[in-house]
Amino acid sequence: NTPNNFLLPFTVEWSSATSGDYLNSHLWNGRIPSTAHSEAKFSAAGAYAVGFGNTAMSSKLSINAGDVTFNLGTHQYVTGNVNVSSGATFQQNGYLFKFADFENHGTYVASQQSTVVIGNIFSNYGTLVNNGTLNGLELYSSHGSLVTGSGHFNNNVIISDDATLAPGNSIGLMTGKLFRLSEDGKFEFEIGSANGVMGTDWDGLELSSQLWINSTVANPFQLKLSSMGILLHDFDASQDYEWAFAVAAGGIQSFSADKFTIDSSGFLNDLAGGS
Repeated sequence: NTPNNFLLPFTVEWSSATSGDYLNSHLWNGRIPSTAHSEAKFSAAGAYAVGFGNTAMSSKLSINAGDVTFNLGTHQYVTGNVNVSSGATFQQNGYLFKFADFENHGTYVASQQSTVVIGNIFSNYGTLVNNGTLNGLELYSSHGSLVTGSGHFNNNVIISDDATLAPGNSIGLMTGKLFRLSEDGKFEFEIGSANGVMGTDWDGLELSSQLWINSTVANPFQLKLSSMGILLHDFDASQDYEWAFAVAAGGIQSFSADKFTIDSSGFLNDLAGGS
C-alpha cells in the first residue's frame, strides 16, 4: 500500500531467500517492485517468482543472480535498461516494455504468451529463448551466444561472431521479419527425417521480409547439421536430398555459396562416400 508519489530509494534490492519468498506470496499493486524512479535489482540465489496485480514500473531492471520469474498475467512491466548477469535466469510470462536497451549475459526466456517491446537495442551475449513475440529496433547476438525458440522476431536480427541460431525447441520453426547472417555465425540445423517439411521434420526460419547473407568467404557462416544423436530411419545414402531451412518473402540478399561452410559431423548416418 505504498502511497502515490512516495519517494523510494534509488535502488530497491532483493538479496535473500526470504525476500524471494515474500515476492512469491504477495501480489504487488501498482508499483512493482519499485517506482518509475528506482532501479529494481534481484540478487537472491535460488528460484522465485514475482506476481503482479497492476502495471509496474522501474527506471532499470537488473537480474544479478538466481532464477527469477515474472508472472505478469494480464498486466505489464514498464522499465528502462534491463540487464541479466552471467549465471542468472530471467523468465517472463506476459507483457514487458523496455524503453531503452536490453543486455543479456545469462539466460532470458520469453514464454509463449509473452510480448517484449524494446525501445532500442537488444544485445545478447548469453542464451535467448524466445517462444513469444519480440518487437524492437535491432537484436544483436554475438560472442558465443545462442538464439533459440519457436517465437516471432519483429525486428532486425543479426547473428555473428560465434553466435548460434537454433530455431525451435529441438526441431521447430522460428519466424521473423528481417535477419542478417553475418561473419562467423552458426545455424544449428537439427533434422529428424530425411523426407518431410521444414519446421516439423527439420529446423526452419521463415521471414516476412528479407534474409541478408552478410558473411564473407574469409569468415563464412556455418551450417551445423545434426541428426540429434540418432540415425535417420528414412535416409538412403544412394539418393540426393534437398532440405530448405530458410525462406524469406522479400528475398534472400547477397547470397553466395562460398559464404557458407557445412559441418556434418553431427549427422550420424553413413554417407557411403557422399557429402
